[in-house]
Amino acid sequence: MGQRSTSATATFEHVDLAGGSAGAWRNDTVLMPPDRQIENSAKRRGMQGDFSESGGRYTVTGSGRVGPQEQDDDPVEASLLGIIAGVMALIAVGVLYATSEYRRGMIRTTFAAVPRRGRVLAAKALVLGGVSFVLGLIGVVVAYLVARPMVRENGFAPPAFPDESISDPAVVRTLLLSAAFMALLAMFAMAVGVLLRHSAAAITLTIVLVVLPVIVGSILPGTLPRLLMYTTLAGGLATQRAKPPTQTLAEPWSLIGPWAGIGVVAAYAAVALALAWWRLRRSDA
Repeated sequence: MGQRSTSATATFEHVDLAGGSAGAWRNDTVLMPPDRQIENSAKRRGMQGDFSESGGRYTVTGSGRVGPQEQDDDPVEASLLGIIAGVMALIAVGVLYATSEYRRGMIRTTFAAVPRRGRVLAAKALVLGGVSFVLGLIGVVVAYLVARPMVRENGFAPPAFPDESISDPAVVRTLLLSAAFMALLAMFAMAVGVLLRHSAAAITLTIVLVVLPVIVGSILPGTLPRLLMYTTLAGGLATQRAKPPTQTLAEPWSLIGPWAGIGVVAAYAAVALALAWWRLRRSDA
Protein backbone atom coordinates (compact mmCIF):
# COMPACT_ATOMS: atom_id res chain seq x y z
CA MET A 1 0.00 0.00 0.00
CA GLY A 2 2.89 2.35 0.65
CA GLN A 3 6.44 2.72 1.90
CA ARG A 4 7.92 4.83 4.67
CA SER A 5 11.60 5.48 5.02
CA THR A 6 13.43 4.45 8.19
CA SER A 7 17.02 4.86 9.30
CA ALA A 8 19.28 2.01 10.35
CA THR A 9 22.87 1.63 11.52
CA ALA A 10 25.18 -1.29 10.84
CA THR A 11 28.65 -1.88 12.32
CA PHE A 12 31.37 -3.97 10.68
CA GLU A 13 34.53 -5.18 12.38
CA HIS A 14 37.58 -7.22 11.36
CA VAL A 15 37.31 -6.08 7.75
CA ASP A 16 40.16 -7.43 5.63
CA LEU A 17 41.33 -5.89 2.36
CA ALA A 18 42.62 -8.29 -0.27
CA GLY A 19 45.27 -6.56 -2.37
CA GLY A 20 46.55 -3.03 -2.12
CA SER A 21 44.78 0.30 -1.74
CA ALA A 22 45.72 3.51 -3.53
CA GLY A 23 44.07 5.83 -1.03
CA ALA A 24 41.85 6.26 1.99
CA TRP A 25 38.43 4.65 2.38
CA ARG A 26 35.54 6.64 1.00
CA ASN A 27 31.78 6.27 1.16
CA ASP A 28 29.34 6.45 -1.72
CA THR A 29 25.53 6.31 -1.76
CA VAL A 30 24.16 3.63 -4.07
CA LEU A 31 20.59 4.06 -5.24
CA MET A 32 18.41 1.71 -7.22
CA PRO A 33 15.40 3.13 -9.13
CA PRO A 34 12.80 1.80 -6.65
CA ASP A 35 14.75 3.46 -3.79
CA ARG A 36 14.71 7.00 -5.14
CA GLN A 37 11.33 7.91 -3.73
CA ILE A 38 12.28 6.43 -0.37
CA GLU A 39 15.60 8.26 -0.40
CA ASN A 40 13.94 11.60 -1.17
CA SER A 41 11.53 11.02 1.71
CA ALA A 42 14.46 10.24 4.02
CA LYS A 43 16.20 13.46 3.03
CA ARG A 44 13.09 15.49 3.75
CA ARG A 45 12.93 13.94 7.21
CA GLY A 46 16.59 14.68 7.90
CA MET A 47 17.78 11.06 7.70
CA GLN A 48 21.02 11.46 5.78
CA GLY A 49 23.41 8.61 5.17
CA ASP A 50 26.67 8.58 7.13
CA PHE A 51 29.89 6.57 7.27
CA SER A 52 32.71 6.57 9.80
CA GLU A 53 35.80 4.48 10.51
CA SER A 54 37.73 4.18 13.76
CA GLY A 55 40.34 1.58 14.58
CA GLY A 56 39.16 -0.87 11.94
CA ARG A 57 35.52 -0.49 13.02
CA TYR A 58 33.19 0.73 10.27
CA THR A 59 29.81 2.28 11.07
CA VAL A 60 27.29 2.83 8.26
CA THR A 61 24.02 4.70 8.73
CA GLY A 62 21.41 5.17 6.03
CA SER A 63 17.92 4.63 4.71
CA GLY A 64 16.95 2.02 2.16
CA ARG A 65 18.47 -1.31 1.30
CA VAL A 66 21.65 -2.48 2.99
CA GLY A 67 23.16 -3.68 -0.26
CA PRO A 68 22.35 -3.98 -3.95
CA GLN A 69 19.58 -6.45 -4.78
CA GLU A 70 19.04 -7.23 -8.45
CA GLN A 71 15.56 -6.24 -9.54
CA ASP A 72 13.24 -7.98 -11.99
CA ASP A 73 12.88 -4.75 -13.96
CA ASP A 74 14.56 -5.17 -17.32
CA PRO A 75 16.70 -2.28 -18.68
CA VAL A 76 16.55 -3.77 -22.17
CA GLU A 77 12.76 -3.88 -22.05
CA ALA A 78 12.70 -0.28 -20.78
CA SER A 79 14.82 0.72 -23.78
CA LEU A 80 12.40 -0.89 -26.23
CA LEU A 81 9.07 0.52 -25.04
CA GLY A 82 8.74 2.31 -28.37
CA ILE A 83 8.01 -1.06 -29.97
CA ILE A 84 4.36 -0.58 -29.04
CA ALA A 85 4.14 2.52 -31.24
CA GLY A 86 5.93 0.70 -34.05
CA VAL A 87 3.53 -2.21 -33.77
CA MET A 88 0.52 0.08 -34.14
CA ALA A 89 2.01 1.54 -37.33
CA LEU A 90 2.83 -1.87 -38.77
CA ILE A 91 -0.69 -3.11 -38.09
CA ALA A 92 -2.07 -0.28 -40.23
CA VAL A 93 0.50 -0.96 -42.96
CA GLY A 94 -0.27 -4.68 -42.97
CA VAL A 95 -4.02 -4.17 -43.24
CA LEU A 96 -3.71 -1.55 -46.00
CA TYR A 97 -1.30 -3.82 -47.88
CA ALA A 98 -4.27 -6.16 -48.34
CA THR A 99 -7.32 -3.89 -48.44
CA SER A 100 -5.98 -1.17 -50.74
CA GLU A 101 -6.23 -3.47 -53.77
CA TYR A 102 -9.84 -4.31 -52.95
CA ARG A 103 -10.74 -0.67 -52.46
CA ARG A 104 -9.31 0.31 -55.83
CA GLY A 105 -10.35 -2.82 -57.69
CA MET A 106 -6.74 -3.71 -58.52
CA ILE A 107 -7.14 -7.15 -57.00
CA ARG A 108 -8.90 -8.33 -60.16
CA THR A 109 -5.87 -7.33 -62.22
CA THR A 110 -3.59 -9.12 -59.79
CA PHE A 111 -5.58 -12.35 -59.97
CA ALA A 112 -5.83 -12.08 -63.74
CA ALA A 113 -2.04 -11.93 -63.94
CA VAL A 114 -1.55 -14.67 -61.32
CA PRO A 115 -4.63 -16.94 -61.18
CA ARG A 116 -3.22 -19.02 -58.31
CA ARG A 117 -4.48 -16.94 -55.41
CA GLY A 118 -2.57 -18.84 -52.78
CA ARG A 119 0.67 -17.89 -54.52
CA VAL A 120 -0.39 -14.23 -54.48
CA LEU A 121 -1.11 -14.40 -50.76
CA ALA A 122 2.19 -16.15 -50.05
CA ALA A 123 4.13 -13.57 -52.04
CA LYS A 124 2.42 -10.71 -50.21
CA ALA A 125 3.13 -12.31 -46.85
CA LEU A 126 6.79 -12.92 -47.65
CA VAL A 127 7.38 -9.40 -48.93
CA LEU A 128 5.54 -7.77 -46.03
CA GLY A 129 7.13 -10.04 -43.43
CA GLY A 130 10.64 -9.61 -44.80
CA VAL A 131 10.46 -5.83 -45.08
CA SER A 132 8.81 -5.52 -41.66
CA PHE A 133 11.50 -7.68 -40.06
CA VAL A 134 14.36 -5.66 -41.57
CA LEU A 135 12.79 -2.30 -40.70
CA GLY A 136 11.78 -3.57 -37.26
CA LEU A 137 15.31 -4.83 -36.55
CA ILE A 138 16.80 -1.49 -37.58
CA GLY A 139 14.25 0.28 -35.40
CA VAL A 140 14.88 -1.80 -32.26
CA VAL A 141 18.66 -1.60 -32.63
CA VAL A 142 18.55 2.19 -32.98
CA ALA A 143 16.06 2.44 -30.09
CA TYR A 144 18.31 0.36 -27.85
CA LEU A 145 21.45 2.32 -28.70
CA VAL A 146 19.70 5.66 -28.14
CA ALA A 147 17.59 4.81 -25.09
CA ARG A 148 19.95 2.55 -23.12
CA PRO A 149 22.32 5.38 -22.02
CA MET A 150 19.34 7.45 -20.85
CA VAL A 151 17.88 4.48 -19.00
CA ARG A 152 21.29 3.88 -17.41
CA GLU A 153 21.50 7.49 -16.24
CA ASN A 154 18.11 7.10 -14.52
CA GLY A 155 19.27 4.30 -12.25
CA PHE A 156 19.25 1.12 -14.36
CA ALA A 157 22.99 0.67 -13.90
CA PRO A 158 25.43 -1.35 -11.79
CA PRO A 159 25.46 -2.54 -9.11
CA ALA A 160 21.67 -2.92 -9.09
CA PHE A 161 21.49 -3.88 -12.77
CA PRO A 162 24.03 -5.54 -15.05
CA ASP A 163 25.71 -3.27 -17.57
CA GLU A 164 24.92 -5.36 -20.63
CA SER A 165 26.02 -4.58 -24.19
CA ILE A 166 24.33 -5.03 -27.55
CA SER A 167 26.55 -8.05 -28.24
CA ASP A 168 25.33 -10.03 -25.23
CA PRO A 169 23.37 -13.16 -26.26
CA ALA A 170 20.28 -12.16 -24.27
CA VAL A 171 20.23 -8.71 -25.89
CA VAL A 172 20.76 -10.15 -29.39
CA ARG A 173 17.91 -12.59 -28.82
CA THR A 174 15.66 -9.79 -27.59
CA LEU A 175 16.35 -7.60 -30.62
CA LEU A 176 15.85 -10.43 -33.13
CA LEU A 177 12.66 -11.75 -31.51
CA SER A 178 11.23 -8.24 -31.16
CA ALA A 179 11.72 -7.67 -34.90
CA ALA A 180 10.21 -11.10 -35.61
CA PHE A 181 7.21 -10.22 -33.43
CA MET A 182 6.63 -7.05 -35.44
CA ALA A 183 6.93 -8.92 -38.75
CA LEU A 184 4.52 -11.69 -37.70
CA LEU A 185 2.02 -9.17 -36.42
CA ALA A 186 2.16 -7.29 -39.72
CA MET A 187 1.42 -10.54 -41.59
CA PHE A 188 -1.42 -11.30 -39.20
CA ALA A 189 -2.87 -7.84 -39.85
CA MET A 190 -2.62 -8.42 -43.60
CA ALA A 191 -4.49 -11.71 -43.25
CA VAL A 192 -7.22 -9.99 -41.23
CA GLY A 193 -7.44 -7.39 -43.98
CA VAL A 194 -7.96 -10.13 -46.57
CA LEU A 195 -10.66 -11.71 -44.41
CA LEU A 196 -12.61 -8.53 -43.64
CA ARG A 197 -11.74 -6.46 -46.75
CA HIS A 198 -12.43 -3.32 -44.75
CA SER A 199 -9.49 -1.22 -43.59
CA ALA A 200 -10.97 0.44 -40.51
CA ALA A 201 -12.56 -2.75 -39.20
CA ALA A 202 -9.42 -4.82 -39.73
CA ILE A 203 -7.11 -2.25 -38.12
CA THR A 204 -9.42 -1.83 -35.14
CA LEU A 205 -9.84 -5.58 -34.61
CA THR A 206 -6.10 -6.27 -34.74
CA ILE A 207 -5.23 -3.44 -32.35
CA VAL A 208 -7.92 -4.61 -29.93
CA LEU A 209 -6.54 -8.15 -30.05
CA VAL A 210 -3.15 -6.79 -28.95
CA VAL A 211 -4.12 -4.04 -26.50
CA LEU A 212 -7.18 -5.50 -24.76
CA PRO A 213 -5.38 -8.56 -23.30
CA VAL A 214 -2.72 -6.23 -21.86
CA ILE A 215 -5.36 -4.13 -20.09
CA VAL A 216 -7.33 -7.13 -18.86
CA GLY A 217 -4.20 -9.03 -17.86
CA SER A 218 -3.07 -6.09 -15.72
CA ILE A 219 -6.10 -6.37 -13.46
CA LEU A 220 -6.88 -10.10 -13.41
CA PRO A 221 -5.83 -12.04 -10.28
CA GLY A 222 -3.93 -15.29 -9.85
CA THR A 223 -2.74 -17.26 -12.85
CA LEU A 224 -5.28 -15.80 -15.28
CA PRO A 225 -2.89 -13.13 -16.67
CA ARG A 226 -0.34 -15.81 -17.56
CA LEU A 227 -3.02 -17.86 -19.30
CA LEU A 228 -4.10 -14.75 -21.21
CA MET A 229 -0.54 -14.13 -22.40
CA TYR A 230 -0.19 -17.74 -23.53
CA THR A 231 -3.35 -17.49 -25.65
CA THR A 232 -3.39 -13.96 -27.12
CA LEU A 233 -1.27 -11.78 -29.37
CA ALA A 234 -0.24 -9.66 -26.38
CA GLY A 235 2.05 -12.50 -25.33
CA GLY A 236 4.37 -11.43 -28.15
CA LEU A 237 5.37 -8.41 -26.08
CA ALA A 238 7.39 -10.84 -23.95
CA THR A 239 10.01 -10.72 -26.72
CA GLN A 240 11.10 -7.33 -25.31
CA ARG A 241 12.48 -8.90 -22.13
CA ALA A 242 16.07 -10.06 -21.82
CA LYS A 243 15.49 -11.36 -18.28
CA PRO A 244 13.60 -14.55 -17.27
CA PRO A 245 9.86 -14.45 -16.53
CA THR A 246 8.78 -12.99 -13.20
CA GLN A 247 5.61 -12.48 -11.18
CA THR A 248 6.68 -9.24 -9.52
CA LEU A 249 6.04 -6.72 -12.31
CA ALA A 250 2.86 -5.01 -13.45
CA GLU A 251 3.13 -5.84 -17.14
CA PRO A 252 1.42 -9.21 -17.74
CA TRP A 253 3.73 -10.27 -20.57
CA SER A 254 6.59 -10.54 -18.05
CA LEU A 255 4.88 -13.71 -16.77
CA ILE A 256 5.95 -15.75 -19.82
CA GLY A 257 9.18 -16.31 -21.69
CA PRO A 258 10.05 -14.71 -25.04
CA TRP A 259 9.99 -17.98 -26.99
CA ALA A 260 6.50 -18.77 -25.75
CA GLY A 261 5.41 -15.26 -26.71
CA ILE A 262 6.77 -15.42 -30.25
CA GLY A 263 5.29 -18.91 -30.63
CA VAL A 264 1.81 -17.63 -29.81
CA VAL A 265 2.08 -14.84 -32.39
CA ALA A 266 3.44 -17.24 -35.01
CA ALA A 267 0.48 -19.55 -34.44
CA TYR A 268 -1.97 -16.67 -34.79
CA ALA A 269 -0.29 -15.53 -38.01
CA ALA A 270 -0.32 -19.07 -39.47
CA VAL A 271 -4.01 -19.61 -38.68
CA ALA A 272 -4.98 -16.17 -40.00
CA LEU A 273 -3.07 -16.72 -43.26
CA ALA A 274 -4.68 -20.14 -43.68
CA LEU A 275 -8.14 -18.60 -43.24
CA ALA A 276 -7.26 -15.81 -45.66
CA TRP A 277 -6.15 -18.39 -48.24
CA TRP A 278 -9.45 -20.25 -47.76
CA ARG A 279 -11.39 -17.01 -48.18
CA LEU A 280 -9.54 -16.11 -51.37
CA ARG A 281 -10.25 -19.48 -52.94
CA ARG A 282 -13.97 -19.49 -52.08
CA SER A 283 -15.00 -15.89 -52.76
CA ASP A 284 -14.93 -13.47 -55.66
CA ALA A 285 -12.35 -10.75 -55.93
